[in-house]
Amino acid sequence: MINHIWACSCGAQHPCTAEDQAIGAVFHCTDCDITWGCVRSPKGPKVWCALRPSDVEFHGLLENPEEELDYTGTRCSVCGEEQYDTPSGVTCPNGHGGADSVFWDNPDLTRKE
Repeated sequence: MINHIWACSCGAQHPCTAEDQAIGAVFHCTDCDITWGCVRSPKGPKVWCALRPSDVEFHGLLENPEEELDYTGTRCSVCGEEQYDTPSGVTCPNGHGGADSVFWDNPDLTRKE
């Protein structure tokens, strides 16, 4: 596993994993009490934005639900990560919602809808 680092604007650095840096991830810096959210910008790349404390609280972004992901048995055709079902469709930990699926045991075969 590759180690990653969260680097906050306050200068603090915290170890994390690749999943911690995926689209939709939230990071709370304990050094300065700022919460960051990872979103996709209108031009495509992911960006980190400081979130208002009221939004963090309202949406429960720092709560850690104990729900299991509903894995589909397929992998993302973009990054190869395991896919799971969400209310808006199939996605992967890297946020590739709507990407084609490949079968877990044979990556040459595409998922049939």
